[in-house]
Amino acid sequence: MEKQHVLIVEDNIIEAQFIRQMIRQLGYGIQAITRSGDEAILLTRHLDPDLVLLDLDLDQGLDPLAVSRKIKARNSIPVIFTSNFIYKANWPSVSGARHDGFLLKPFTISELEVVVGRVQTTPTGAYRVKPDRSHLALRSA
Repeated sequence: MEKQHVLIVEDNIIEAQFIRQMIRQLGYGIQAITRSGDEAILLTRHLDPDLVLLDLDLDQGLDPLAVSRKIKARNSIPVIFTSNFIYKANWPSVSGARHDGFLLKPFTISELEVVVGRVQTTPTGAYRVKPDRSHLALRSA
């Protein structure tokens, strides 16, 4: 099975490194890490990642909800929102935005695995993004 690749859109370098480590532990590859929504749109066009983890609290570039809309309008790449905030005041705009999942930070590797495991890349659900777990197989001596 070919390894799936993730684009991480996160402007906090510490959180980006933490997410990268968890993604790798789950058997995914990292396509790229960017701090900008504008760059995320360009990267999805050129790199065609299998999944985008998009921080809703970006300080640079377009509004993350607009970023998600632009990514989804052009391709069927799944987008999972991440945030340090629940967004009670803005929940209608967040919940109505085009995305495939949500993770409240800080999240655990188990929570990440569950949300990513549920993401589907086609409207029919014919294909699910699943990690390559071959590195977890027991080796006989």
